[in-house]
Amino acid sequence: MNRILQFAAITAVLSTSSHAVLISGVTATTSTSIAGTRSAAQAVDGSDLQFTGGSVNDPNNYTNKGEASYGVGEAWMSSNGSTPGNEWITFELGSTVNLSSMSIFNQGRHQTVASGSNPAVSNNGEDYRGRGIDAVDIYYRVGGGIGSNVQGGIGGAQTATPFNNSGWSLLGSFNLSQGPNNTSNSISPSPGVPTGPNQIDFGGISASAVALDINSSHGNATIVGIGEAQFFAVPEPSTALLGLTGLGLLMRRRR
Repeated sequence: MNRILQFAAITAVLSTSSHAVLISGVTATTSTSIAGTRSAAQAVDGSDLQFTGGSVNDPNNYTNKGEASYGVGEAWMSSNGSTPGNEWITFELGSTVNLSSMSIFNQGRHQTVASGSNPAVSNNGEDYRGRGIDAVDIYYRVGGGIGSNVQGGIGGAQTATPFNNSGWSLLGSFNLSQGPNNTSNSISPSPGVPTGPNQIDFGGISASAVALDINSSHGNATIVGIGEAQFFAVPEPSTALLGLTGLGLLMRRRR
């Protein structure tokens, strides 16, 4: 194998190994939930996702469902007993990883409306995309589970206990874009078209848990939520080393 081919092969191995890896088995805990079918589990079970093809480890290959992200069993929504600024959701990653990024698919809209009506607005005049998260502080930690934060009440009119950030490190403060709409109209994002996630870069920080401390919604005064969250880790160095070891053996055989 000549040097040019050797260099190309090594570059290919390193390039492949540098891609993120989707983290499975993530669990969520929330301040409150509006019902069991819109609980913390619905934020991490993949029920609001569409896979568009390609690598499952590429965050860009997922959208939300567009027409179903308000559906029962497909999103987390808080109870209506507190303001969105008191709500939070935490995620345990299953182990300590070097976290590459987080994808947040915001609360969307799905409800039948009369012909000619604004499909983003329900029969009671509410734009359900307003239940999505707007301003949020994102935290991470290593070890210690989710600290003193515990699962809140499920059902109507539950009161949220504000997030306790003791033992957590602040990644930053963010504003998330709105979720999708469902049928044809002129507002943005395009109706019925699934939207991509808000992608949050963690830059390889070590973390075993992540928290969203919500400051505001996109307009709703009592309920807030998300359709789905995904997490992607930086691959372990052993992945690249194994690839290079195999390549080295191949090169020796060809000498």
